[in-house]
Amino acid sequence: MIKLPRFLPLTFLFLAAMVWLVPGQGLARHTRDASIGLYLVPAQGTCAQLPLEGCVEDIKLSGEVTLDYYAILAVFNGDPEEGFAGVSCGIDYDGVTNSGVDVFDWNVCANGLQFPNGNWPEPGGGNRITWLNDGEGCQTTEPTGDGVTAMAGYFFVHAYSPDRMSVTENVFSNGKRELAVSECIPPVRYLLDPETRAGHVEFSDDGSEPGHLPCVDAPENTTWGRIKNTYGN
Repeated sequence: MIKLPRFLPLTFLFLAAMVWLVPGQGLARHTRDASIGLYLVPAQGTCAQLPLEGCVEDIKLSGEVTLDYYAILAVFNGDPEEGFAGVSCGIDYDGVTNSGVDVFDWNVCANGLQFPNGNWPEPGGGNRITWLNDGEGCQTTEPTGDGVTAMAGYFFVHAYSPDRMSVTENVFSNGKRELAVSECIPPVRYLLDPETRAGHVEFSDDGSEPGHLPCVDAPENTTWGRIKNTYGN
């Protein structure tokens, strides 16, 4: 049997702590650099086989009831120079068995760590997810050339009746709430406005009810890094 070094778990925990800095250190509220949302794909394949979508108008945000989907949780519109190291959010949907959306499984695609709470992936649950693993894994891929998308994982879902599945704040047992992303270098956490930076997907009888992804609907689809460069900040 091959023994792993005893310090390895501590190394992972240290990296996770670096991703989620103590409030007040490099903290910025309501930045415009990212959106956290969901998009739908047919329920087949694994993380490596699923399409990584950019924040574009034809991304699938609407589904039909009675069909199976993977609802992919992703962070959009990142700056390729800074990348994504982690995400923290919650999830909400009907939650009644055989009514509205039912979630049958959650699969993490990030290669770092996850810290679920509140019976994730049940409604009201939350999760902190990192892509960094032993110092590697910073997400810098731009699927459509206009911002980084990072896939955190996917839910296996089926809607029995019309319903909405929404990204929400991550609510902890002490009452603390956060919707956040973190950059790779330096490891800075940014709190996002849940009213304007969280998306949702809609399920209806004919699939015509539109979902929402903030960076698609934003008047100017840009990244925080490019804003800083423009204004010399």
